[in-house]
Amino acid sequence: MLLGGFIYSLRHRELADVTILRSQAEPFTVEADGRIANQVRIRIGNRTNVSHDYQLLISGTEGGMVVAPENPLKVQAGELKTTSVFVLLPPSAFTSGEHNVTVRISDGADFNASFPFKLLGPTSSTGTHP
Repeated sequence: MLLGGFIYSLRHRELADVTILRSQAEPFTVEADGRIANQVRIRIGNRTNVSHDYQLLISGTEGGMVVAPENPLKVQAGELKTTSVFVLLPPSAFTSGEHNVTVRISDGADFNASFPFKLLGPTSSTGTHP
């Protein structure tokens, strides 16, 4: 019975391990043009035996801009890789210093996942930190 449970767990484990993190420095920065910039760090562990190109998409950024220097992110079999995505939004997009987005990650085949994430921003239109 233990062997059967072990085999089942191996066949039904997640194909990728994803962690979404904030910037290690400031929670957000105010750009020269007034837009609020959030750095979103995305860590993907490929748990399969083949390399995958993971497509990164952030929804909920209407009126803003997403800059993803490595998209898709190529992750070799068994590898753990981290990249950064930058989200730029107008200060008006933030309510009480927060703005909700969804980070979607797909390998174009078997792995598709969505993660809600809170971007941080000013608590008022003056750009002050929360």
